[in-house]
Amino acid sequence: MTAATSRAPAVNTYGYLWTKPADQALRQLTAAGYREFELMVQPPHLSAGQVGVTTALRDMVRAGEVRVTTLNMPSLDTNLTSAVPEMRDYTVAVFRRQIELAAFIGAPAIVVVPGRLNPLSRAPEADLLGWLDETISQIVPVARDNGVRLLIENIPFTCIPRADDIAAWLETHADPVFGVCYDVANAWFAGEDPVQGLTRLKGQIDVVHASDTTRQVWRHDPLGAGEIDFGRVVAGLDTIGWDGPFILEIIGAEPIAALNQSLSVLRASGRPFALGDGK
Repeated sequence: MTAATSRAPAVNTYGYLWTKPADQALRQLTAAGYREFELMVQPPHLSAGQVGVTTALRDMVRAGEVRVTTLNMPSLDTNLTSAVPEMRDYTVAVFRRQIELAAFIGAPAIVVVPGRLNPLSRAPEADLLGWLDETISQIVPVARDNGVRLLIENIPFTCIPRADDIAAWLETHADPVFGVCYDVANAWFAGEDPVQGLTRLKGQIDVVHASDTTRQVWRHDPLGAGEIDFGRVVAGLDTIGWDGPFILEIIGAEPIAALNQSLSVLRASGRPFALGDGK
């Protein structure tokens, strides 16, 4: 694909969630040659209250040292489809702060996990979709006002976990504020063929998350450590003509080693990714 041959991979900062503030993580990653990033929003790594960190990130973006494609918030402490109204209200407030943080730093989009399900007793589908519409409708005006897009991610434990589900949801929410973050590992773990999922969402994908996993255990491992054929994935992106950020979302104790291992897998596929300035 064009993205594979002319654009360097972007990097999600999940590997630094507990070890470094986001600005320090980006300094380390830029020294290793990476320039485009998705930032995880969770303290101690990054939060709106960390004025020194957020100002440093904004200054790096404005100086052209880095590009921040997206902010991404772990969903353990929030739930857009909670049955509890107070939790939905709290989650909306957290998303509002995240959108404002994205605008402050200079990120054009945030990743949206569309709720969480009770794994033992799932709520009725109509209720889940109703709660999602209720919460999303409160977030959309804030996103529009701040010029930040909302990228719905395919997550196995949500009410719209697969490409077909997201496509159907977007058909009833036709608004340019929405896009898609398609996660290849999430798709594989959920039993979806990632190439078919990417094809189904052609024209709606803003960013792609890449990591490796098996179908038995949900992981975000370095590429080559699981079951996914990334040569086939990249070829699939070629086929649909996609040229957006290809984000390595790797969780590992040694982030740069894990990223470089993943980069070597991509290069071995015959589609060389270069580091440096990307395009």
